[in-house]
Amino acid sequence: MAAHNRTTNYPWLVIAALVLALGILLAGGVRAALAAYPLTDFRGSALSREAIHPAEVARPDGCTLGWNVVSSPNVGSHGSFIKGVAAVSASDAWAVGYYNSDTGPQRLLIEHWNGTAWSVATGPNVGSGSSSLQAITALSATDVWAVGYSVGDSFSQTLILHWDGTAWSVVTSPNASPYENMLHSVAAISANDIWAVGEFQDVDGNHTLTVHWNGTSWNTVTSPSSGSNGDELFSVAAAASNDVWAVGCTQNCYNLGAQTLIIHWDGTQWTLISSPNTGFAGNVLYGVVAISTNNAWAVGEYYTGVNTVYHTLIQHWDGTHWSIVSSPNIGSDENHLYAISATAANDMWAVGAFGFPTQQTLILHWDGTAWTRVSSPSPAPQVNRLNAVAALAPNDVWAAGYYGADQTLIEHYTGPCVSPTPTPSTCQLSWSVVSSPYADSGSSIYGVAALAANDIWAVGYTPGQSFGQDSTYTMHWDGTHWSTINSPTTFNTILTAVAGTSPNDVWAVGYSGDPGISTRTFVIHWDGTAWSVVTAPNPGSATNTLQGVLALSPGNAWAVGSEEGHILLLHWDGSAWSAVTSTISGYLNGISAVSANDIWAVGYGNNYTPLVVHWNGTQWSLSPNSLSGRILQAVAALANDNVWAIGYSFNGTTETSRTFTMHWDGSSWQTVSSPNLGSSNNYLYGISALSPENIWAVGYYDSGGNEDRTIALNWNGTAWTTADALNPGSRSDHFRAVAALAPNDIWALGNYSNYGEKTSPTLAEHLSGSCSTQTATASPSATGTNTPIPANTATSTATSQPQATGTTTRTATAIATRTTVAATATPTACAITFTDVQPTDYFYTPVRYLYCRGAISGYSDNTFRPYANTTRGQLSKIVMLAEGWTIVTPTGSPTFRDVPASNPFYVYIETAYAHRIISGYSCGTDCLEFRPNNNVTRAQLTKIVVLAQNWEVIPRSTPDFRDVPLGDPFFGYIETAYAHTIISGYSCGTGCLEFRPGAYATRGQIAKIVYSAVAQP
Repeated sequence: MAAHNRTTNYPWLVIAALVLALGILLAGGVRAALAAYPLTDFRGSALSREAIHPAEVARPDGCTLGWNVVSSPNVGSHGSFIKGVAAVSASDAWAVGYYNSDTGPQRLLIEHWNGTAWSVATGPNVGSGSSSLQAITALSATDVWAVGYSVGDSFSQTLILHWDGTAWSVVTSPNASPYENMLHSVAAISANDIWAVGEFQDVDGNHTLTVHWNGTSWNTVTSPSSGSNGDELFSVAAAASNDVWAVGCTQNCYNLGAQTLIIHWDGTQWTLISSPNTGFAGNVLYGVVAISTNNAWAVGEYYTGVNTVYHTLIQHWDGTHWSIVSSPNIGSDENHLYAISATAANDMWAVGAFGFPTQQTLILHWDGTAWTRVSSPSPAPQVNRLNAVAALAPNDVWAAGYYGADQTLIEHYTGPCVSPTPTPSTCQLSWSVVSSPYADSGSSIYGVAALAANDIWAVGYTPGQSFGQDSTYTMHWDGTHWSTINSPTTFNTILTAVAGTSPNDVWAVGYSGDPGISTRTFVIHWDGTAWSVVTAPNPGSATNTLQGVLALSPGNAWAVGSEEGHILLLHWDGSAWSAVTSTISGYLNGISAVSANDIWAVGYGNNYTPLVVHWNGTQWSLSPNSLSGRILQAVAALANDNVWAIGYSFNGTTETSRTFTMHWDGSSWQTVSSPNLGSSNNYLYGISALSPENIWAVGYYDSGGNEDRTIALNWNGTAWTTADALNPGSRSDHFRAVAALAPNDIWALGNYSNYGEKTSPTLAEHLSGSCSTQTATASPSATGTNTPIPANTATSTATSQPQATGTTTRTATAIATRTTVAATATPTACAITFTDVQPTDYFYTPVRYLYCRGAISGYSDNTFRPYANTTRGQLSKIVMLAEGWTIVTPTGSPTFRDVPASNPFYVYIETAYAHRIISGYSCGTDCLEFRPNNNVTRAQLTKIVVLAQNWEVIPRSTPDFRDVPLGDPFFGYIETAYAHTIISGYSCGTGCLEFRPGAYATRGQIAKIVYSAVAQP
């Protein structure tokens, strides 16, 4: 149930004289207009819009029985609010409300929980005026109702939406008056028995409004009023078709003397039921829940005294009468309850807020004996409010509202550890400052690229003693120490980014010249021996800068920046850099790719709107969003439906900057909450992703006294959390770039300074430590949750996907195969000495087995790097060697144009192609690409292994994994691999499994799956 937005209507007290003078007709229009300003406190003064407090913003791992904040998106930049929440199942919940659009009117806000994350759902267009959803109820996954109101020419009209499992649509709803009509709550008994309640206004004032759905249409049902002016209903609940309760207030709810209002439906008519009041100032009921004929509860508030001090109000129906039940209050000022929900007679939840002017979330629980307060997060330092609650199970309860600078707030009560997502490792990690060189005058690092644990490049600049003397600066990590590497420079030159494909193919970009007069692009290349300048275009007559670079292969690289107020896109084709024409205004700062034809670049446009552009293999296009006051600095693309962009936003007119992160889910960009440190400026500049469950973003924040300190954020698949990096400088410490190689191998770089010193040394910090991995019985660690990228396009019929007929079922033989087939072979007797592979690791035996067969090796630093991603070329080599196939080479030219004979994986890829376990991607007539440097996904891995084993694809009509449906191109291969027990999956609830086919496969996972296949008898 949802609570009525009392802050919307309180201004009646302020303009009472005006209303009386102008009459009810004008009052209705004024009231609708005032609804656009929800953040007004109960005394009529505007609440300050404080920034997000760093504490308690991030949700913990979900294994603690308690309330935790769950990240929820916001729409627009002027405030988003949740008013109602409903849950169908652990993986299907809805929240509704509204957001303030850039053009002024309130617009509908609908969000959905899929078991993993909240996302904005598409809702219908209800006109150009303001509209708001106040409550929601769910009968099933395909039968959900939401109610509220929309504003026409002058007055509000009822608004009802329905979800049929596919789309939201507006359902015609009645209005009892030509003036104001609003719905505040909805309750469903069955598909043809649903009630919605609210209020309507006529020349005599406000009256109760009840409407009913009979399975065909919504109709107004006569409901009683108290006989006093100003009756409103805020909540409705039903125990049965003939036992429905609605509650609210009478006598002008926000005036002195307001009284509780309760009406009851007995199957024939609504009847006014006497209810108690306490305090002489006012009483209001906002929420109601009906458990049985003799057990119903209502919650709200009463207020006393001239200063209007508010207290919680809870009432109980025992089958005969309503009575007040003692309820806790926090402090001596304001306490409010807005909604109530129950799973049983001894398990009920009530939510609201307490305190003034600092307002914190308030959650009370009923255990059958007493109401007690339960601790709940309050993410913002000042404004935190819960408007709605939905209890699905004793350990699965949702509460929602808003907090801080008008941001959605959703909290979840869970535990203890119900089907948690498997984590690849538990690491005891710590940051350490690693000595790094710098010039006498100081140096700053702006970009970093990690090719391997012992091959990392960092670039930036060294400031000169006078104007025009800034010089390029590059340094290299060889696994033991950082060293300066000479790099060419010219007049006032800065390197901003670096990327590479191999030890002898590294690019660094930036610009030279006077930023205020004329700048030119600057590009250098490392060939394994030295850096050299490579000519790059300068389309702009004055301003040309490069801020980001991406290296896909020796013949395919991109650089991005700006020229004359437009984005600048440069492409390397193996011979020269060329400019790609674009008319998009703005500035690009970062670039990342899923593949050669799926590339993202980010920055900002006019008025500091976040700018995102996408390359689909043919052209660059603008990815629209409606935000403003944001600058994007970097992007990390994990898959075609999993891309992250980070930067910072401006907080109102104070120009205070706060961390900003947004996520692409394959359909749209959504803002994701991120913590801040301190109350002043926070910036994010660099991002690096190990997996969808392990992403790092770094920057710095103003800690006060003109002192900056590092900030490092980690995304754990659910929320961003802060990591305690070090700050060696007494005056300032800045992170500008980050590179993640493994869960226990993270680098963050930038610069720092000390008071009394003119130099600015480079700053290199390393997050490292030991990791204990999951047990061997857990499913292989995943590194993604995204739509699969096809391993092979249909260029060869030998590798096309066999399709299930949809009528066959798994045979007894197939089922028996699943339960009896297992890897029983004993690994070859030999020793492994990898420092990062321990006997307790789930991949220990597979790594040893494949190592002893010569199918895998390691790195020069004696590591295996089990959590590193694996490319398609590397997988081809591993599978070919594990199978023991004889090398096959074509008699003519190479099969794939991007895998020449000089490629180190050439013979393995050709052999795999000859065995028909790979095909490739079409690049034109008689043209194939293999894209050997692309990371391989779990789905691709499974298909290749099944084909390599020559297993018959098992026909299935029912999926075992909810994220691999029947029509998925990898469906047959994944089901076959599951039947052979070489894969398992991830629990997503009782009887629910996910495979996460688009996740990147790590070296440890590949070793486990390949071993499980080839070692089977």
